[in-house]
Amino acid sequence: MFRLDKIFDKEWYYRKYIKVISPFVSKKRVGEIKLKHLISNVYNFSFGHKIKWNNPTTLNEKLIWLSYYWRHPLKTICADKLKAREFVTQTCSLSDSLLVPLLNVYNNADEIDFNSLPNEFVLKCNHGCGYNILVPDKSVLDVSKSKFILDAWLSDVYRGGVSEIHYLDIAPHLILCEKYLPALGDSSIVDYKIHCINGNPEFVLVCYDRDEKEVAKLATFDRKWNQLYYVINEENVKIEKPKSLDRMYEYSSVLSKAFPFVRIDFYDVGGVPYLGELTFTPYGNMIDYYKDEVQISLGKKLKLPEPYKE
Repeated sequence: MFRLDKIFDKEWYYRKYIKVISPFVSKKRVGEIKLKHLISNVYNFSFGHKIKWNNPTTLNEKLIWLSYYWRHPLKTICADKLKAREFVTQTCSLSDSLLVPLLNVYNNADEIDFNSLPNEFVLKCNHGCGYNILVPDKSVLDVSKSKFILDAWLSDVYRGGVSEIHYLDIAPHLILCEKYLPALGDSSIVDYKIHCINGNPEFVLVCYDRDEKEVAKLATFDRKWNQLYYVINEENVKIEKPKSLDRMYEYSSVLSKAFPFVRIDFYDVGGVPYLGELTFTPYGNMIDYYKDEVQISLGKKLKLPEPYKE
């Protein structure tokens, strides 16, 4: 049954729009001009005005510009959940203790020997977001269903948003098996997203109090843990400063050096920082949770490089 409240739900229309056009978002299928046109349409649909391609000013506009005009291969490498590990340990010379331990890598689901795996583990695909199966108890896992889902994910090209172009070049598609850290499987865990602009960690977006749909509340803090109130209707909250915050910032300074913008996501587990991912297109570059003045001030800080296209 069609719900009347959907008529007034901008997010519902946005999701439907993305679902219809996302199969066509491929450089090989639509070409550069049409791809740029699709990005413009989604931006216009989301915010009610046109993007300023020739003079981007807000954070959203500059992130979209970077997605389209600055296609450095390092972005694809860091979006690949397997190659990103090499970037951390080899390119950046950081300790692998920052990473969740890797148990194995598979080309397809048939390669997985479930009998040899521990009772707890995580299976995820390397080429997108949300391709995760958390297994806190192997004895209740539906292996056949899991294998079907994993192979379906492997055959899929991730298209989280029309301007997330760097995901399209990830190859090959693989399955990673990681150690299960109970805290990371807890929906109440807080995650810390450090926004880095031109190699400088600027602030941290904290996601907390997730509901049953995995929707979290948001708050923003500076390095000294002063609340910034960058988010629209951000509540005044008392969130304990993570014990590993200083290390998160130190790691972020190293990991972000090569990029005009990157958001580096961390978890704190018993005072130990674990890297979640490096994100170049937060919310598909259609961020609607920051105040207008914050969009403008962050946009001013972000200095755009020369275009880069392979």
